[in-house]
Amino acid sequence: MPQDLSKKIGAEWVFGQASAEGKPVYVFGDSHGDFVMAETACQCGAKDVTFFWVGDGDAPESKDENITIKSSNENYAKGTLEVLNELL
Repeated sequence: MPQDLSKKIGAEWVFGQASAEGKPVYVFGDSHGDFVMAETACQCGAKDVTFFWVGDGDAPESKDENITIKSSNENYAKGTLEVLNELL
């Protein structure tokens, strides 16, 4: 991976391509470093950002009132499938 590429830069690009302004955004993460994508969504104007924690241990904490954190009962792929089934 190029040294100047990060999850934040990638998220900024995605939200620039498909404007997140005023829209709800779902972010999935299995490491605490993934939370930056939820923070970036808010910075790009997203409304009602939900961070789905599918990793081991405790979910990251947020001081941003625009980000809701939800945890799955399972981790990784099983946890992601669980959340997606609930959303559908």
